[in-house]
Amino acid sequence: MISNQYDELMNSEFDVREFILKNFVQANFEINYKKIEQSMPQIAQIQSQTCEDIASSVDNNLEDYVEISTQLTSLQSQLDNLTLQFSNITDIIVLTQDNLQQRIYQINVIVENLKLIQNLQYSMKDLRKLINVLESVDFSKGMSNYNLLETSELIVKSRQLYTELDKSPHCRQLMLQFDLLQIIQQNQCQFQNLLEKEFVDCLQNFNSIKFACILRSFQKMQLNKTPEKLLVQFLLKPAFDMAFAKLNKNLLTKDTSNLEQFLQSVLQIYENNIEIAKVETETFSFKNILVELLYIYLSTKECVNIYSLGVLDLFQQNYQNIQNVKQTLKVNFEKGSEVEKKFMEKWNLSTYFSMRQAEIIKKLESELSIQLTNNEYNFHLVLQNIIENCFSQKVYISLLRQKFYTLAIQIITRFCNFIKSNKNSIQTDKIPIIINNLSKINLSVLQQDIIMLQLDKIRSVISELIDIAIVQIKIECQQNLEPFSGIPAKFRMTNRDMPNQPSNFCINIFKPLQSYLLKLEDDSTKKLTCEKVCNTTLERFQVIKKQALDTCDKNEELMAKMGVKKNDALDNQKIRMQFQLDEEEIKNIMITKLYQ
Repeated sequence: MISNQYDELMNSEFDVREFILKNFVQANFEINYKKIEQSMPQIAQIQSQTCEDIASSVDNNLEDYVEISTQLTSLQSQLDNLTLQFSNITDIIVLTQDNLQQRIYQINVIVENLKLIQNLQYSMKDLRKLINVLESVDFSKGMSNYNLLETSELIVKSRQLYTELDKSPHCRQLMLQFDLLQIIQQNQCQFQNLLEKEFVDCLQNFNSIKFACILRSFQKMQLNKTPEKLLVQFLLKPAFDMAFAKLNKNLLTKDTSNLEQFLQSVLQIYENNIEIAKVETETFSFKNILVELLYIYLSTKECVNIYSLGVLDLFQQNYQNIQNVKQTLKVNFEKGSEVEKKFMEKWNLSTYFSMRQAEIIKKLESELSIQLTNNEYNFHLVLQNIIENCFSQKVYISLLRQKFYTLAIQIITRFCNFIKSNKNSIQTDKIPIIINNLSKINLSVLQQDIIMLQLDKIRSVISELIDIAIVQIKIECQQNLEPFSGIPAKFRMTNRDMPNQPSNFCINIFKPLQSYLLKLEDDSTKKLTCEKVCNTTLERFQVIKKQALDTCDKNEELMAKMGVKKNDALDNQKIRMQFQLDEEEIKNIMITKLYQ
């Protein structure tokens, strides 16, 4: 009601603004108090009337106001109830979501378990197939190179499958039930016996390709030490025993040595088996095995005197002769050798140097004193001869080079101190001669040997130069691999026979490298160049092979999904076989034609 009266007042003809301007505000904006006083009764009347109207409105509409308040209270209660219900619904949704997530996780676990079971079933089937194939092999007969490699692959794969299946209790029970482990071990044992027989036969009737395949088969089966043992047992040890017997097992006495004669026999063993020595793998080196066996023989009680320091020249001669054999054969134990380590511990090199040092210093002081006493004054010759003696073949040991350099400096220092301390004893007319002689001292041996220390830095530069020189050779060799990308097209839907020989373009791969090697003279540089180019080229071949075989795998999966039946000689098998033959041929070229 109040609002209605207010609206009526605002809509009436009474203009409040105009009323104030006319009655209260003068032209200079000052308030006219007189007019305000005259208008007070009228304002009071309006105020009184307004209060009466408000009171009347409250009286007339009190029930409505109370009803509005009640409805507002009820509305608040309903809102609180709705809020509670919404909270309950939210809790239910959250709980439902958690349950769904837990259920999804359980379903995923079930799916993964089903996949695992399915994979185990496939693995079990594959294992049975492999065992059936291996059981059909006649291990009593010789095998071709390819069959050796393929059989070793099958045996390794059967062991891997067995290890994988053994993690499942159910599969383990099945394998125990059918004695699969015993069968696998029996096949492995039979094949190992065959490999050992083939290896021994190959030592007698050597064939480099056959030998390399046998070594590769041993390596695949992780029998890396077996070829070494067989080589020692059937070839090296009999030869060593024969050479040792010729010396009547009296290799050394305390003051004489026929060690050099025995070492020549060892080198002759190497020369007699040079073709075998040319075939090396990551785990087999004829030269390393030969040198380690030499160390073992020289560590026996018959050879105890070679380490004796009774005669220093003999000690140094024995040590140097053994090192010369190692250098002649270019033996390098890259991963270290426990046999060599134990052998080197027998040589008391520190004591040898100390004795040599005392001997040389004593000789220096003695000869200088003799020169001074006899008024000969050939001091420069004494110094030069003493230092040259330090680095002579009968005294110097390269492993002690730092100590010998220190000794040379010590000799020069003692020489200078001797001249200074005895300068007043020298005849005056002889001093110019001594000065001229000292100015002409030529320590050529020392200078050359110091230069030899820089060879490692030079070798490093050579390696960097090789990297620059063979960039184009690598590119050309890898370009010669492009025909291998066409192998899948060669056999895909062409009805060609199963391949039984490598591709004819294998021989062309390394022709750029072979032409370049003819320009090199140093064998170590040739070997380093071969390793860099061959490794890079072989890695590129593996990439091409993988791309092709991945495509074969995808085709087989697609054929399986479409339900297409596989023939006995699938195109994919032909492709795999061709790549296998080509890879063997490439490695054979690397071993027999390049690394030689």
